[in-house]
Amino acid sequence: SKTVQLEKMKQRIIQEVEQTEQEDKCLMEYKQEMDLLMQEKMAHVEELRQIHADINA
Repeated sequence: SKTVQLEKMKQRIIQEVEQTEQEDKCLMEYKQEMDLLMQEKMAHVEELRQIHADINA
């Protein structure tokens, strides 16, 4: 019947929305992790620059 079909469709849409929200959360966490790694990398680069400056001073 139409009602059963609509209910199934509604459930499917709810599942897809939840899945999309979960993926979005994962992407946000991934981006935060990438940002932290980039900050860490830049700190290392600065440290190396300082070392080179000290050696060449």
